[in-house]
Amino acid sequence: MNQDKARSDGFLLICLGALTFVALGFLMILSRKDQGLDFRIAYSAARCLIEHRDPYDQADLLRTYTENGGTLPQDGIEALRSEGLYIYLPTIFIATMPLVIVPMPVAYVVWTAAAALSFLTAAWMMWSIGKERAPIVTGGLLCCYLANSGSLISTGNAASIALSLGIIGAWSILREKWVAVGVLCLALSLAIKPHDSAFLWLVLILCGGTIRKRAVQSLSVMACGSLPFVVWVWYIAPRWMAEMRVHLAVLSAHGAVSDPGPETVLNRGTLTMTNLQAAFSLAWDDPRFYNAASYGICICMASVAIAVSVRRRLNEDARWVAMAFAAALTLLPVYHRQYDSKLLILTIPACALLWSKSKRGGIGKTAVVVTGLGLLVTSDLPWALYLASTSKMHFSGIAGRLYFLSLALPVPSVVAGVALFYLGIYVRTVWSDGTERGTAEPTRTASSS
Repeated sequence: MNQDKARSDGFLLICLGALTFVALGFLMILSRKDQGLDFRIAYSAARCLIEHRDPYDQADLLRTYTENGGTLPQDGIEALRSEGLYIYLPTIFIATMPLVIVPMPVAYVVWTAAAALSFLTAAWMMWSIGKERAPIVTGGLLCCYLANSGSLISTGNAASIALSLGIIGAWSILREKWVAVGVLCLALSLAIKPHDSAFLWLVLILCGGTIRKRAVQSLSVMACGSLPFVVWVWYIAPRWMAEMRVHLAVLSAHGAVSDPGPETVLNRGTLTMTNLQAAFSLAWDDPRFYNAASYGICICMASVAIAVSVRRRLNEDARWVAMAFAAALTLLPVYHRQYDSKLLILTIPACALLWSKSKRGGIGKTAVVVTGLGLLVTSDLPWALYLASTSKMHFSGIAGRLYFLSLALPVPSVVAGVALFYLGIYVRTVWSDGTERGTAEPTRTASSS
């Protein structure tokens, strides 16, 4: 196929996916009674500080929520009480505090629009890389994933902003375009939800040279910008750390909303868990076991990637393979929901690279299958259709057990498979033609600061 025609077709696919993403996202908002509850609680936490209340005290937070027009969620008061256990670090206030200058409904519209636009920007950045290698593959994967990512718009969760900013920041720093914007975006991502972007930041550190310098700058910006809010929180709520630990313990207790154990499998709906605890808990429902097993596997994988990167300078291909591995690894060691898994959009450039190098070989085809499977099982619509089609069925015996496993295992298992695949590709790339020894960073004519 003519390359220009392929790029044109790929771009049309992305436009189709983008339109579907926005349309379904806002339809999902309209279909929910508790629109953007996650954001409304985050907004109320920022209002607490303004009003000299403790955002980590549930009574103060819920009082502020109702005083600012917050409504009862569709799941009732128990859902609201669960959401009222605030578990974000004080660094998030660097992003949420500016929004309190407007009423909650207006702030929610701004946040939702920002979530949609930032993810569309991240998708365009992935296209800008993949179109040079495999435009049809890139366009097709992006189209399908965009069309199945409406939960980023509808939930209002902090992840809807944090992961997109992390991707935008990583792209800008790796491509050396709009670097100042990239540094700021990555800094905001680290401040809002650090466990969504920490591994992306680590990849930038491993790249060395100017890229490492930009990563350090982003961490410095995050620290300096967040420090006043951390001090403010410590002044208003000196016991916030103890309160947050209690909240985490309550939310992850057996049967609670964040429990990765088997007791909550049937209640997770489309927002399934991606972390390995959700799989290991089926073998032994004990946090001491499934946490240790999850941490151990993730530490081993990260250690392998770090070991092969030491004293080497990654070329562009190796960097994007590393980003694909980091995106999948991020979802495994600690609590993440399906909306966090949209980070897997970072696997598309690496997939396009492997397809272009070996489209007729096993690696290229395997990359498309593995990447496509990872995107499919973390998509919104397939899970919604599956749950809707089985909601009125009654299973028992072996059929009931298989249905139970079909809800609990696919997402963490497939995400782990994606991480292992790209770790293997990364090691192979580094040991072949993906690096040069030394630490000097090549200059680029398109660089900017």
